Amino acid sequence: MSDACIICYNRYMKKICCIEGCHNKIVKGPARGMCSTHYNRFLKYGDPLEPSHWRPKERGVCNVEGCNKPHYGRGLCGAHWRQMRKYGKILPPPNISPLPNERWKDVVGFEGLYKVSDMGRVITSNYNNTGHPKILSGGDVHGYRRVRLCGAKSVGVHVLVATAFIPNPENKPFVNHKNGKKFDNRAENLEWVTQSENTLHSYNVLGHKPSGGCDKKRVKNLETGKVYSCIADTTKDGFNRTSVLSCCKGRYHTAGGCHWCYV
Repeated sequence: MSDACIICYNRYMKKICCIEGCHNKIVKGPARGMCSTHYNRFLKYGDPLEPSHWRPKERGVCNVEGCNKPHYGRGLCGAHWRQMRKYGKILPPPNISPLPNERWKDVVGFEGLYKVSDMGRVITSNYNNTGHPKILSGGDVHGYRRVRLCGAKSVGVHVLVATAFIPNPENKPFVNHKNGKKFDNRAENLEWVTQSENTLHSYNVLGHKPSGGCDKKRVKNLETGKVYSCIADTTKDGFNRTSVLSCCKGRYHTAGGCHWCYV
C-alpha cells in the first residue's frame, strides 16, 4: 500500500476529508471520503480541487475618460453607474475656479480625501461617491462655519485652516479671528491663542463688554428696607451673593432669611 493510500485511510478512519489540507468532517453516504464542500465541487466540476464559483472575476476599467476604476456594470464604475441610474447621463466634473494666490493643503488626518485652502475653502475629492471634487458649503453653528468630514463630527473651517497653514509651537488650544468676523476664515485673519488671550482680545480689540448685568442692578432687602447698589455689596452684610441673585430671579423664596427684589 502506497503512502498516499495510507494517509487517505488514516484520514477516513478519523472521519476527516481525504483532501489534503482540509480538516472538515466527511459526509455520510456516497461522498467518497470528502466533506460537503469538496464533494459538491466534484459533482459540479468533476474535480474536488476546482476553484469555487465565488472566485473574483477579472474586471475591466471604467469607460469614462480619466477614470481608472474597475467597472461593475455596462462598462462603468460604481460612481458613474449611480450617476447614470439617477440622472440618465454622466455628469461633467464641476468647474472649480481658483482664487488669486490661493494655496491648498491636505486636511490633517484626511490626506487624499479633503483639502483646505488659505482662503477658507474646503474641497472633497469624491463628493457623494461620484468621483468628482466639490467645494463644501458647510453650515452655520453659532456664527462659525463648519463642515462634516467622512467618519468624523462637524469641524470648524477656521480650525482646519489654522492647523494646515499656521504654526503652533506653543500648542495653544483655540483659534481666534483677528477682525472678529467668524465667517472670515482666511489664514491671515486667524491666530492660535489661549482662552485668556481670546477673552482679552474680545475686550481690548473688539470692544466687547463683559456680561453680568444682573450683578450691577440695585437690590432691596424687603425685611430691613435697605437698598444695595449691586448684589456684590450684599456680601458686606454677610449675605451670599449667589443666593441673593437666585432670590431676585425667583428661584429661591429667601436668601439669608430675607426676601429680596430688584429696585
